[in-house]
Amino acid sequence: MKHQPIMNYITACKKMQEALRSADDQLGLGVRERTGELRAVNAKLLQEIAKRKRAEEELRRTEERFRTVFETPQDCIFVKDLNLEYTRVNPATLGLLGLSSDIIIGKTGTKQFRWQVLKDLGNGELCVMRGQGIGAEHSLPVHTGSLIVN
Repeated sequence: MKHQPIMNYITACKKMQEALRSADDQLGLGVRERTGELRAVNAKLLQEIAKRKRAEEELRRTEERFRTVFETPQDCIFVKDLNLEYTRVNPATLGLLGLSSDIIIGKTGTKQFRWQVLKDLGNGELCVMRGQGIGAEHSLPVHTGSLIVN
């Protein structure tokens, strides 16, 4: 009977070892599952990063093409927003008007130049933006002479 407490202690220790082994196995399984999930998420993130890098590179190339097409021609090219404010003006337009871009950008033709014909052109631009045609021809005085706009 002397050995009974020792046997109980050994039995309890074995049960605790088995419980620890089981907990360790469960923890290992949870870690492996979570690691797998994280690897899958990481793979998706890497794909998304690669996709965004490709999109950024394509955007950069598109911007370069736009800049070349916009800035190289000798024709006057400008971009206006829905309020008819200039957002971009190419060098040919700036040269023709004899103005710098900081004077034009963010302004409408009527605010900047105060020419009645530009007020008419602004109305015509609104018609074009609505898909309607315009058939008027205007002569604008510029620092190099006059400019016919139709």
